[in-house]
Amino acid sequence: MNTLYPFRKKEQEGTLAWYEKISVGYSSTLQNQLQNPDSLFFKNTTLQQMKNGMQHNIPISASFKAMKYFNLTPAINFNERWYIETYKQRFDADSNRIMTDTVKGFNAAHEYNGSLSLNTRIYGMKQFKKGKIAAIRHVLSPTLSYMYKPDFGENKYGYYKTVQTDSIGNSRRYSIYENTLYGGLRKASQTFLVLA
Repeated sequence: MNTLYPFRKKEQEGTLAWYEKISVGYSSTLQNQLQNPDSLFFKNTTLQQMKNGMQHNIPISASFKAMKYFNLTPAINFNERWYIETYKQRFDADSNRIMTDTVKGFNAAHEYNGSLSLNTRIYGMKQFKKGKIAAIRHVLSPTLSYMYKPDFGENKYGYYKTVQTDSIGNSRRYSIYENTLYGGLRKASQTFLVLA
């Protein structure tokens, strides 16, 4: 979808207000994936092995002037994935191994992150009195960026579960989406501060 400016007037008069600079985008993908030998393509079990999923992405951002010489760009990115099945793992004491069960039914997983970027441009000119080159103009574009993404492995989101791994009680965390088309969500918070 083309980028929208939901708060902008159809007929603009004068300088844009800060909220009129907010932009919203949208994109989505729907996928069906099947990996099977061609000899099994028309079997009843073929459709059961197909992996399906739909993904939606909504970026929201704006750009403002700050302290006259700087550009400030806040942004939020929202991503949602739709599944028709998830996976549940359990420890089977008789065989001493982990069993995976497929849980049919619609399930949605969402994730989001936020960022803030500050940049400017510094222009310089070096002139030469002699030679064929009269001057060299250079531009510096320093940027300071901050990005944060929460830890979606926390229990409150429900995307990760704990399963026993052996007879002495050891356990590990696993994603209920780890065998799906889009895979599991990241289970560690991410914070970046970049100066370039």
